[in-house]
Amino acid sequence: MKRYDRQSRISQFQERRRSEALSRQRAARRNLTAQVRQLALSEHSNAAFSAASQVQAPGDDSLTTSSSAHAGGEEVPTLLGTHGSGLRSFFSNQLMQHEWLTDIPGDLASNWVVMPRPEGQRCLVIASHQHTVSRTRSGSILHSFPSPLPGGSRATHGNAEVFSILDTVFSEPDKTYFVIDIMAWNGYLLYDCNADFRTFWVQSKLAEIAEGIQAAYSGMAPFQQRDGLLFLNREAHYDLGSSPLALLWKDAHSSRYFLDTDAAGVVPDWLHIVLQCLDNGHVGTGDDPPIIVGTVPQDLLQNKPDQSRHGRLLRFTVREGGLILRDGELVSADLRFEGLANQRRGRADLCSKIVFQHLARNNPITLAMLLDVCGHSDSELGDACKE
Repeated sequence: MKRYDRQSRISQFQERRRSEALSRQRAARRNLTAQVRQLALSEHSNAAFSAASQVQAPGDDSLTTSSSAHAGGEEVPTLLGTHGSGLRSFFSNQLMQHEWLTDIPGDLASNWVVMPRPEGQRCLVIASHQHTVSRTRSGSILHSFPSPLPGGSRATHGNAEVFSILDTVFSEPDKTYFVIDIMAWNGYLLYDCNADFRTFWVQSKLAEIAEGIQAAYSGMAPFQQRDGLLFLNREAHYDLGSSPLALLWKDAHSSRYFLDTDAAGVVPDWLHIVLQCLDNGHVGTGDDPPIIVGTVPQDLLQNKPDQSRHGRLLRFTVREGGLILRDGELVSADLRFEGLANQRRGRADLCSKIVFQHLARNNPITLAMLLDVCGHSDSELGDACKE
């Protein structure tokens, strides 16, 4: 009963966040034209500076789509001439961060699109001025290559207004970029188009959500390894930053990394999380704004103040006391400090990831639960999902 009450409170909290996100989206009218053109232009203008560190990608035909199924103006920073960490920081904030599915939306069957997520490296791909560049989530260049994307090669260049921006996953075994979302195509901006339209643009034929979950879970996919399922609210725009309208779900069948592992690939006894140092000695999540869940160890504050400055990333384990939720929201945790985290990762864990990993260890959201909300039973999956 206590477990059900906790899950109910999480659901109420997340439903409220999703509703608020949709309300803000309807009220806002973003003017992203200048910013996106600056994004495409800055990539071209800084290409010469970055060329020495670029690695050539596979051939021109190495961009493909991941299969899918139904389920006011702002000041623009000047980037021309910006190099190094400043440029990487800018590009690292140009992808929407998928939150983790910690509850099952009540409208899953009618208002969500689902697709299998490829295993690999999340990348921002920008095609403009006759070349294509991919950048990792940290903003670093992964590959530079000609591509068949509009603006991505001499053959598809057109004019200065032709550019494309894609959200992709690069699969090293497949040597392929799989497109999971699209923000601009041939100079047309799609950020404020809903997910239904963007998904249709990438993959023109969609099916019903329950069938889509089964197909995404166990059906044929154009890549070698799945890494869970990605759910997009049909009405969701492409937001820069984390969004409760884009949810990632995994289990042991759909991902080799259902539970986080250590460097040796072993699931540790305790849940490991990464938090960032905040003001007044607090530590918090990578959400915007951060959610405070603990404090920096006193000996670190006193003896190594440089390691506890604002924004520093620290590693913790969640111990016997687990996570403390209030009305479904994470407010504290039984933490033990383990040391500095790799600062190159750029950001702390999202609250939803921490809660998802905690649930995965104790009370996971299963495929049967997802299908139950859609009016399907686990038995309808057949043998395919039991392989």
